[in-house]
Amino acid sequence: MEIIKLEKGRLSVLLGKSGLGKSTISVYNAAGELREGKGVLYFSYEYCQSIIYNKLHSHFGVKWTELFKINVVDCAGVALDELCHIVKMRANQVDSVYIDYLDLLRSATYGEAKNVEDITGIVATLAKLAKECNVAIILLAQADANCEVQDMVNGLNNLVSTCEDPNKVIKMFIGRDKLFHSIIHCEDISHVIWVDGSNLEHFSSINIKETYKD
Repeated sequence: MEIIKLEKGRLSVLLGKSGLGKSTISVYNAAGELREGKGVLYFSYEYCQSIIYNKLHSHFGVKWTELFKINVVDCAGVALDELCHIVKMRANQVDSVYIDYLDLLRSATYGEAKNVEDITGIVATLAKLAKECNVAIILLAQADANCEVQDMVNGLNNLVSTCEDPNKVIKMFIGRDKLFHSIIHCEDISHVIWVDGSNLEHFSSINIKETYKD
């Protein structure tokens, strides 16, 4: 089952606070693609390769033969230019590219200085890369733990503001409980994942017609 909304040629940004399972959800989504025979490129800045492979096989039932369709890049020190080069080299073999996650990519590219222009520049570059290579790129981004709902929505909009066509970026939010019920009515967000214990519910906040449960 697809949890994350993705489309070839477009960038998807999934924003949420720490501890909500963004990484696990991205691996789950990748597992579904692998079972469909799709090629996946996974840039893991937070976890080592073995953890990703173990989650795919042990947690989400991906067969060893299916794992040949994924390339997990252990990203310690991999800057934006190198990431783009790897994607371009493998574009003909890949349907989706996962990047976990934005702030660690920024650190690998620019060091510890946190400039807003650096972050929005990375997002704009990745949006352009998705279009150029005709692959779906899924970028995980972490919100500050103390952010209010509207601040997080504004932050997500700011992330994509410098893209060539911000409306082509798929903006997603992952939330829990009261956060979810506030954010579901924000027209700027195209997809919401509600984390409630071990259950996940997935909604389109533009046109809520279906509910999916694991």
